[in-house]
Amino acid sequence: MAINSVTFSGNVAADPRKFGDAENPGLSFSLAVTTVKKTENGYEDQPMYLQCSLFGNRARTLAEIIKKGMPLTVQGRLMPDNYEKDGQQHYSYQVAVLEVQLPPKGADNAGAKGSNW
Repeated sequence: MAINSVTFSGNVAADPRKFGDAENPGLSFSLAVTTVKKTENGYEDQPMYLQCSLFGNRARTLAEIIKKGMPLTVQGRLMPDNYEKDGQQHYSYQVAVLEVQLPPKGADNAGAKGSNW
């Protein structure tokens, strides 16, 4: 049995992008996760940017909450995202988000009211 499950914690790198329509809403965002790399002078932080997406009512709700800079923990599955550009094949992965852990209440994460779907 193969298991495809990942958990990442980081900060939202840019305001999320809505897509789809009112009946099939989607949301995508980039999550900046810091890794540590050993160098000749010691260790340095190295950011890794993960493309994340989610769908349905959860996407509709989180579109009004998630903002650039917000700390998040996401759980989901890695999904291949292969494409061709200028005759070259490119391979990458994105996170199909199943669960999102928001920062504690009281943090400055109040989203806008209403919906623009």
